[in-house]
Amino acid sequence: MPRPLLSDRGEAAADYARRGWPVLPLHTPVPRGCSCQDAICQSIGKHPRTRHGLRDATTDIDQITAWWRRWPHANIGIATGAPSDLVVIDIDPGHGGETSLRQLHCDCPLPRTAQAGSGTGRHLYYTSLCPISGSIGRLGPGLDVRGEGSYILAPPSR
Repeated sequence: MPRPLLSDRGEAAADYARRGWPVLPLHTPVPRGCSCQDAICQSIGKHPRTRHGLRDATTDIDQITAWWRRWPHANIGIATGAPSDLVVIDIDPGHGGETSLRQLHCDCPLPRTAQAGSGTGRHLYYTSLCPISGSIGRLGPGLDVRGEGSYILAPPSR
């Protein structure tokens, strides 16, 4: 029997899960703000739709199919840290991230890796086989690390 069709985001979420990266559905930006319908939402399109949030992240294709059938336009979160063995450097050029990254690379050359655009900058994806804590600005202004106990907004999210 053929697999049921999913939205582009649903298919992307399933592809991430097949890589072993647990995913979770996130809210979505809408014309009036956020799909959560909170008039003062401070995290438009970036917070979990499920009751237990990050703890619900999974690689179970049946669960992912159910989520993206229910919310076909849901943004995609990928759990970072031990669940996926991913650590992601989030570069925000508006806060000096590209300058900080160049300095970091001079001090400690970073290996080439996969990257994806983010809302205002880009994400660098690294495999980590040991726990790495997340941080904001510790590597330099405009550089955030997403590691243990966190997640990233993944393409093709809005």
